[in-house]
Amino acid sequence: MTMLRAVLGAGAVLAGLAGAPAAMACPHELPLHVRTPTANASALQRVAMVRVIADAPVRDLHVLLEREGRTVARGSRGGSFVGGAAVRLAFRRAASPGRARLVVTGLVAGCDERRTSRREIELEGRDLPLGVTAGDVDVRDGSFEVTVLRRGQRPIANLRARVLDERGVAIAEVRRRAPLATSTRLVLTPQRLPARGRHWLLATATVGGGGRPSTVARPIRLQAPVGAAPGPAPVASPEPQPDTGSVVQHVAVAWSGGRWQGSDAATFAVPGIGRGELVCRPDTQWLRIFPADRSRDVSMMLWTARDWETGGEVAIREAQLTPFTGPDFNEGLNKFTPTEHRSHGSFVGVVGDGLPALGTFGPGRSPTEVRLTWSWDLGDPQNARCDVQATLTSEGSGTDATVARGLSLRWRGDSEVPADLSAAAPVPGLGTVQLRCEPGPDGLRELVIAPQTPVPALVVTTYEGSDRRDRTLSGAPYVVALPNNGLVEATTPAGAPLRLLVASRWKVNDPDPAENSCRLSAIVVAG
Repeated sequence: MTMLRAVLGAGAVLAGLAGAPAAMACPHELPLHVRTPTANASALQRVAMVRVIADAPVRDLHVLLEREGRTVARGSRGGSFVGGAAVRLAFRRAASPGRARLVVTGLVAGCDERRTSRREIELEGRDLPLGVTAGDVDVRDGSFEVTVLRRGQRPIANLRARVLDERGVAIAEVRRRAPLATSTRLVLTPQRLPARGRHWLLATATVGGGGRPSTVARPIRLQAPVGAAPGPAPVASPEPQPDTGSVVQHVAVAWSGGRWQGSDAATFAVPGIGRGELVCRPDTQWLRIFPADRSRDVSMMLWTARDWETGGEVAIREAQLTPFTGPDFNEGLNKFTPTEHRSHGSFVGVVGDGLPALGTFGPGRSPTEVRLTWSWDLGDPQNARCDVQATLTSEGSGTDATVARGLSLRWRGDSEVPADLSAAAPVPGLGTVQLRCEPGPDGLRELVIAPQTPVPALVVTTYEGSDRRDRTLSGAPYVVALPNNGLVEATTPAGAPLRLLVASRWKVNDPDPAENSCRLSAIVVAG
């Protein structure tokens, strides 16, 4: 009996050993594949993610992007998963074209030693000269829109645009074989409603009539409700949120080390008017506006301050688009062509309506305030740098937090002007702001601020030509005369924050009454 127990025990041990290899077998390599969303170096650095597809449960992944024995980027993902997952990358240096390697290490379920998977990739540097501006990005009706802006004169065709979510999965795609116009609208229909937040648009196309495709990556922010049901059908709106009192956009272009490709431009919206673009690269530096309706005038009046290696200047500058004269207009940050090696400066001003057609009177579209600064050093191409920072403030629909309100007044031809040539707007938290522009040399052309509660003083700055005049007013209501070609800025030195900017251009003494005109565009920000 003792012998039988010994035999059975030995059999049990052998059976256990027979089963051990299956339980303890570990692969020599990590059982996964790693995919990059693009082979373009600049676009990969912008998206800053890779997608891993695991064939068996893995955990605690660490990803390295290496080039010539140096770490370009790294990222990690904890926890266990099987199937697809995204790993975010933090770039330690700029991605550049050439052969690179992705190295992924991690643990396989049931194994104690880390395993590795490697993939060689070839990064290319063909950057697509295309900007992207979001259009209707609320996808609850089953689709959303973006507008792509062609830069330069070379034709761009055979476009393929994909939108990636935060996991690196393509949720929508559109193709255009025909050459793109300067501004082209794309409608994308996702297979499912994505969560709100930032997504990436990856666009590839051929430039100049042929050759290998070029690529660009640009962020877009969708407004779909979180957790919305899948499918293109409309769904119920999420719980209402209070509307903001202002629309504030912070836009930047920043690059260094001579690496400007793919980082040289940024786009923004100009609500009610169109869209805009900041550009800073070795051969171009400007603030450009693309009006949506080319049948209307649009004007951009700016107080410009420029300093360069051998001098500087301050001046009022006005750029404008008259009906059907082109798709865009701009104000350059540079003073000279070719561009000065070193420069820094600022713009402060208003984008608003230009002059109306002859015999037209009344208010125009709500304007947008522009505040922009820049600094660049382009003397050494290998170490060139540029930094442009802009804040654009427009009217919002609500009354919470900071409130921005715009108002405008325009007329052309004063032979039959109406009796009341004024425009007023209530500003929550402040009071009433009024613009007045009467014809004739003796007419009133003024800004009137009537606060609801006492404001101890108002600092007023008038910019006209190359002159700046500052003064302090006390005793409401505040009445400020408007220059015939310039800007007026008003702020409070204490108390509730307030700033107001008015672009003013008028002519009232022409021998031909049809040539007289007025155009006022104002935006006030309170709170």
